[in-house]
Amino acid sequence: MGALVGSFTAIGWDRDAGRYVPFTAERGDPDFRPHLAHLGRAFVVDVTLCVERDTWLRCVSDVSARAREVVGRGLAELVDAAGRVEVLWFPYIDRTWVKTWTPSWGQSFSRPAVQPYNYPFSDNIPGPVADLTARIVKGRPELAPELVEAQHAAITWGLAATGAGDLVGPSKNVLLYAKPSMLRYSLGGWTVLTRRADLGEAASRFADIYRSLLNDYKERGLYPVNGPVELRVTGLDPSPSLAACAPDPDNPNFDTALWINVATLPGSLAHATFFTELERRMFCVFRPPLALIRVEWSKGWAYGPRGAWSSRAMLTETIPATCRRAPRVRSVEKAGL
Repeated sequence: MGALVGSFTAIGWDRDAGRYVPFTAERGDPDFRPHLAHLGRAFVVDVTLCVERDTWLRCVSDVSARAREVVGRGLAELVDAAGRVEVLWFPYIDRTWVKTWTPSWGQSFSRPAVQPYNYPFSDNIPGPVADLTARIVKGRPELAPELVEAQHAAITWGLAATGAGDLVGPSKNVLLYAKPSMLRYSLGGWTVLTRRADLGEAASRFADIYRSLLNDYKERGLYPVNGPVELRVTGLDPSPSLAACAPDPDNPNFDTALWINVATLPGSLAHATFFTELERRMFCVFRPPLALIRVEWSKGWAYGPRGAWSSRAMLTETIPATCRRAPRVRSVEKAGL
């Protein structure tokens, strides 16, 4: 989205006037890029977007692939073939829901997507999933494998019953699919920058870390995660200074972003220690020349004993080091903000 912003008006601190004033920034202004990812530290009151002509896309779902087939080299192959890819990886059962989007022209045998949100079986929680979720929340964490299996089964049935496994239509109709009514999770989020040629290796490294931790906890009778892992692949966006997918000046050959979201029900037993260890291992593994890891600001990160945003070392040292070249902006210059 950063590339589509033409200008904006924000409220910033005027040192000369000693008060906050509205100001307008356009592309090329020094305040422009930092405000595109200001982390809630500024007040943006309006934005002018450069709207592009909509395109038609075909979205094909595949629920048959095993995670070992697509989380790794297989992910890179999917990106090469389709361009737009999303993988939902259901832990414990090694199942996935893979969606690919490709440009569509002319006639198609796909089901027309005349409106967005075409997966009602995902937006509305099925009975078996709701029942297992309630039992886990009430103290039965060992039911996590049954929960993710019930979720995958509901998706498999739902795609077949609604014909939503192969959709075609305007991009918004096939790209918008998550409603607020879907099952709510706590999400840990990170972004791995790497070379396109190393995407498969980066995905494999994450899969090895995640599987190893899952097995370690399972052997101790612990099930700290009970939701899917979401993997997405995009290019980089040079517009926002603090964006997780902004290019790294020290590694100009990194041209691809692997977005990793790990889901679990809020309050799941041992989730804080699991996410702490997962994050620590990823920051140890994803280093140049292979990759560089950053946090996804809108998700959970800097995990510690109290959960997200509680690790002082991550907050004051590790994470700032990944965006150390970000400039200051006038809307956050006032002391205490």
